[in-house]
Amino acid sequence: RPEALVYGIVKLQERIANGESSPVTVKPYELEKFGDLERDEVVDSLAEDIDEETLVMRYNWADSP
Repeated sequence: RPEALVYGIVKLQERIANGESSPVTVKPYELEKFGDLERDEVVDSLAEDIDEETLVMRYNWADSP
């Protein structure tokens, strides 16, 4: 679900900003607060909270098959 992915990115950035490094899990009840919005509206709303300057994806090539 795209809204869960975007929400997870927002949560991860918040944790990193607070010095945490634990993994992020998005629970279905966390998305319920967006129940009155259409899926695209949820994604657009959450995407506004993503800091694109700190959005970096790291891939560990040594662990890949």
